[in-house]
Amino acid sequence: MSNHQRQSIRIVSGKWKGRKIFFPKQIDVRPTGNKIRETLFNWLHGELSNARCLDLFSGSGALGLEALSRGAESVTFVEKDRETALYIEKSLSMLKEEDTGKEVFCAEAKKWIKKNNKVFDIVFIDPPFSGDPIYEICQKVEKAALARKFIYLEWHSELDSSLLPVQWELLKHKKSGSVFFALCLKR
Repeated sequence: MSNHQRQSIRIVSGKWKGRKIFFPKQIDVRPTGNKIRETLFNWLHGELSNARCLDLFSGSGALGLEALSRGAESVTFVEKDRETALYIEKSLSMLKEEDTGKEVFCAEAKKWIKKNNKVFDIVFIDPPFSGDPIYEICQKVEKAALARKFIYLEWHSELDSSLLPVQWELLKHKKSGSVFFALCLKR
């Protein structure tokens, strides 16, 4: 690990409630806030037990780690920045998460999607706000048939359901500060 500044957030609930996770201070790493994570996981209440999750654009790993804390069977983390991916691995190690049930890939999301052949119960899509439009990623996720049931979206502007894959039904959506977030159901 380099000596870059680091930041931290706390896990909101579950077996690791209150535990701090660290990540490098970088412009692209924007962890999902506590209030948003609490709302999201309230929406998913009852759906996490034994769920297989994909944390695309993992960043701090907050969404995937929160899912594991709340009973998800497995989480696959995909993060393009090597140092940030190492922080996720370090968090998993610090939380004493066994090797089964988690994988951390240091890869660009679009390239990883093309190579992947697994299906996930819940897919978290929270790309950098400065990157490609979220809708392009959503179409790639649908084309690769990655999502079995739920898809979480987080973006810097209101989500336009007409630009989402037709198989995705927008179940719930909210705004917190300047962040828009939504939960979709795969039909």
